[in-house]
Amino acid sequence: MTAPRDTMSLAAPVPEAAPLRFPCSATQERFWFLDQMNPGDPALNVAFRWNIDGIFNATTIEAAFQAVIARQEALRTRFVADQGHPLQEVVEQVRFKMSDIDIRNTPAAQQPDRIDQIARESALQPFDLTEPCQLRVVLIRLGNDHAVLAITVHHICFDGWSIGVLGREVGTYAAALDAGKTAKLDDLVLQFGDFALWQAAFLESEAYAADLHAVCDQLHGAPYFELQPDFPRPLQRSTACGVIAADLPPDWGKRLEIEARKRGMSTFAYGAGVLSALLGRCADAPEVLLGSQVAGRSEIELEPLIGVFINTVVLRLATDEKTALGEHLDRARSAVTDALIGQTVPFNKLVETLNPARDASRTPLVSVNYLLQHVFMETAQYGGFTLSSAPSNAPGALHDLNFSLIGRKSGWRMTLEYNADMFDAATAQELVDLWQSCFALAFDHPECLLSDLPHLSKGPQTRTDDALQLSRIEAALQSYESVGAAAVVPYAAQDGRRARHAFVTLAPDAALMPLEVLPGQLHAHLGAGLAVDGISVLQSLPRDAGGRVIKAQLPLAAALRAAPIAPLQAEAAPCDTTADIAARLVPIWADVLGIEDVPQTTSFFDLGGHSLLIVRLLARIEAEFGHRMTLAEVFQNPTLRALARHLAKGQKPASRLAAERDWRVVTLQEDGDGIPLVAINNANITYALADSMSMPRPAMSLRIYDKAQGHKLEPLAFEQIATRFVEALQAGQPHGPYALFGICVHGNLAIEVARQLKAKGEEVAAVIMKDVWAPHYARDVDAKWSTRWRNRLHFLKVRMHRVAQGTMSVPAFLGTFRVIRATGLLDAAVRFGLMERVRYTDLKAEQEAFIAYLTDARDVHEPMPYDGRVLHIVTNDSPRGRGFDTTMGWGDLITGPMETVYLPDVSADQGRTRGIAQAAGKIEDMLRGFDGAVPGKKGQVNAQ
Repeated sequence: MTAPRDTMSLAAPVPEAAPLRFPCSATQERFWFLDQMNPGDPALNVAFRWNIDGIFNATTIEAAFQAVIARQEALRTRFVADQGHPLQEVVEQVRFKMSDIDIRNTPAAQQPDRIDQIARESALQPFDLTEPCQLRVVLIRLGNDHAVLAITVHHICFDGWSIGVLGREVGTYAAALDAGKTAKLDDLVLQFGDFALWQAAFLESEAYAADLHAVCDQLHGAPYFELQPDFPRPLQRSTACGVIAADLPPDWGKRLEIEARKRGMSTFAYGAGVLSALLGRCADAPEVLLGSQVAGRSEIELEPLIGVFINTVVLRLATDEKTALGEHLDRARSAVTDALIGQTVPFNKLVETLNPARDASRTPLVSVNYLLQHVFMETAQYGGFTLSSAPSNAPGALHDLNFSLIGRKSGWRMTLEYNADMFDAATAQELVDLWQSCFALAFDHPECLLSDLPHLSKGPQTRTDDALQLSRIEAALQSYESVGAAAVVPYAAQDGRRARHAFVTLAPDAALMPLEVLPGQLHAHLGAGLAVDGISVLQSLPRDAGGRVIKAQLPLAAALRAAPIAPLQAEAAPCDTTADIAARLVPIWADVLGIEDVPQTTSFFDLGGHSLLIVRLLARIEAEFGHRMTLAEVFQNPTLRALARHLAKGQKPASRLAAERDWRVVTLQEDGDGIPLVAINNANITYALADSMSMPRPAMSLRIYDKAQGHKLEPLAFEQIATRFVEALQAGQPHGPYALFGICVHGNLAIEVARQLKAKGEEVAAVIMKDVWAPHYARDVDAKWSTRWRNRLHFLKVRMHRVAQGTMSVPAFLGTFRVIRATGLLDAAVRFGLMERVRYTDLKAEQEAFIAYLTDARDVHEPMPYDGRVLHIVTNDSPRGRGFDTTMGWGDLITGPMETVYLPDVSADQGRTRGIAQAAGKIEDMLRGFDGAVPGKKGQVNAQ
C-alpha cells in the first residue's frame, strides 16, 4: 500500500557560500558545445524509468532525491562561459521538487500509453545549463502499491553508470527515512570536479600524447561509414527518434557467453563482430566504423560518483565479403582491443586532431553507435519497496542508428534507435530481424562467408523511392552539350517534401555563356518529367580516389541559401567589401585561434579550430557584425575568405562589371575585390584562377564569335581581330587598369589587345599568358633539324600523357597527326559511325574552326614591341632545353618587365585542377599593387 504522506523538518536556510569552480571535463565540453549549437536538444537528455513496487512514501522518495543531490556535486552544478570557454560551478544547495501524477483511475489497458506520454513529455523538456541541478523526476502512480518513476537528467552531468549509483542511493536514503534511521553510505573520497582537474592535467601529459598518436594511427584513412537512408538526409542533423525492440529467447544470453568464450573474446567484441558483418553486407562496404561508449571509471574511487565519465571510442572493422564469419569475429576481437587501448582519449579531442570534414548534417567520425551491456539498475529491495529498471525510449537520436543489446534478469533485449527523419520503421524492423539472423548464423554456421549473410531486401542503391530517378536525371544533364559532369542530391525541403538539387560542371568544350544562363537552359532540357528544384554550376565535383562523386561533400546547404543573410547592422557600412569584412575578421581569427598570421584560404579547423573555439568565434562575430551565425554556416564557409564572402552577401555593393549584359562579355565571377581578371576565351581555367586567390577576384571572359547567332569568320588581320576584343572588353569594363589573360594563341591576342589599349591611353596592369609562342617562334624551331624533331617528340609525349590522364580523347589524339589523317582511316571511321568527325581537339567543331582561324591570322602577324608588364607561365606543355629559346621568341618583342614562371601543369578540366593555386598566387602577387585602383572612369575610382 501507499503509506500516508509525512512532512520532514528542514533546516533553516543559511547564506550560500560562493560556488566552487572547476574546468569542464572533455565530455562535458562536448555536450556543452552541442547544447550551445542546438539549445534544448532532446538527444542530450538521458531518460530512464524505474518501477516501484510495495509500500512507498512519495515524500520520502522526494527527500531521498534531495539527499542524493546534496551528496553528489555533479547534481548541484551549473555551467558558465568565460570568454567562450565553459566552466562548471558547484553551488551549495539547490531547489528540487518531484512531480506527482496519479493515473490510478485510468483503465489498466490505457496506462502504458499514458505512462509513455507523461515520460516522453518530461524527457523532451529542455534544461537550462546555467541553472544548477539538471535533474527532473516524475512519480506516476498506477496503483496503491505500484508506480513508475520517469527520470530525466542532462547528459552533461550524468551517464549510464550513474543510473545505478542514483538508484542505490535513492533507495538507501528512502528506506532510511522511512525507518527513521541514518542512511549507511560510505563517504565519497572524490567529487566529479576532482576528476575534471585530473583529466585536465592528464591531457597535458606525454602518456596522453602517446595514446592520441596511437588512436590516430589506427583511424588514419578510415572512411566515413553510413547506411543509405530511406529519406533524404536533412541539411542539419535531426534528432527525431524512432525505436524498434525485440525480446530475445531466455537462453540467448547464455549462448552468447558460450560462443564468445570459445573464441577467447568478450561478448561485447562478439556482438561488434556480428553487427559490423551485417552492416558491411547491407552497405556493400569494405570497412565499417562503429562508435561505442566506455565507462571511463578506471579508478575504484570513481565508481560511486554521479557524473559523465563515459567516452566514445571508434571501432574500425574490415568487412571483406570473402572472409568467413568466424574469421571476421576473430579479427573483431583484435579491433576492439586496439580501440580500447585509446579509451582515455576524449572523443572531441580525437575529432580535433583527425580534423575530418565538418558537416552539420552528420555526427563526426561515426554515424552508427553500438552498445552491449547489462542493465545499470539492479533490482533491489529497499525497506518496504522494490526498485527495478523498466524499458524506456530515448528522447532524441544522437546518431543515424544506435544498436544496443541490454541484459536484464528477465533476459536480453535487442533495440534499434533510429533517426526517424532518415529511416522508416519497416527498414528499422528489418535491420533488427537481420541482426538476430546474423547472430544465429554466427552461433551455428561461422563458416559462412560475409557475402552469404542476409541483407536489406531493398538494397543500398534502391532504398530511396527516387534513387533510380536520380540516375536518369544525372544522365539527362550529362547529355546536354555544355555539361561535363552532373550529380543530383535529394534532400528534405522545409515543407517536408522530398526535393532534389543538381550540381553540374562545364564541359571542356562548352560554348561561352553567362554562367547564370545555364541553369535555366538545363531546367528546360529536363522538362517536367525529370524536374529538379535547383541547379548549381561548380568548377568541379568532389571525387574519391576512384573518381566516384562524393555526394556528401557537395555544397548543398550553401546552394539552397537562396536569400541573403540579414543585412549587417550599422557597424558594417552598406558598401563594405569582402576585403573590408575579411580585414575585420583577421584579428578575431588570430585571437580565437591563438596565431599571428591568418591565411585566408585555410580552413578554420586546419588552423587548430575545434568545437569550443567555434563558440568563441561565433560570439566575437556577433559582437563585431551584429549577425548571429550558426554552426552550419561555419562548416559551410570554413575559410576566412569564404566567411567574409558569406557575411558580405547581405550588403554587397553593385557589381563593378557592366550593369547591362553584353553577349560578348561572360561574367565568370562577380563577387570579389581587386581589378577583374579578363580572359580572351579560356573561361574554365580563368574562373579557377580567380577563385583560388587569397581573396576572390572578379573575372570575365570575352568572345567575338558565336555561330549560333549567324556570325561568319570573315577574313581579318590579327590586329583587326584584337580590335574586336578591345571593343568587347570596353563594353564590359570601359576603363582600366586591366589584367588580361590568354593561353596559346589567345595569349598572342592578349598582348595585342593590351598594346591597343595602351595606345588609347588606358592603363594595363599586366598581361598574363600561359605557354604562348611569339608568332615567328614556330618558324625558328622548325628551321633547325634538332629542335624540329625534339619538338615533335615532345608534342607526342604531351598528348600521350593527356590521353592517359583522360583529358584528351583517342580520336583527338589521332587527329593531331597529319600522317594518320593522310591514310584516310579517320574518314573511314566517320563513315562507319565509329567517330563523329575527324578532329584534332576535343572542342566543338565551331570552336576548332575559330582557333584555326586565329592561328592562321597569328602566323602571318608581325607584332610591334610591347612595353607593358608581362607574366609568362610556362608548363611542361612547352619544350625546353638545349636549342629552345627560354623566352619563346618574346625577348625582343616585350620591352617591359617580363617574369617567367615554370610550373609542371596549370589546368582545370574534367572536374580537376592542377597547379591552379600556385599560378593564382603568382598572378595575385603581380596585381597586388594595382588592386587599390578599382576599374571605372578613367583616372578615378568607379563609385558604382
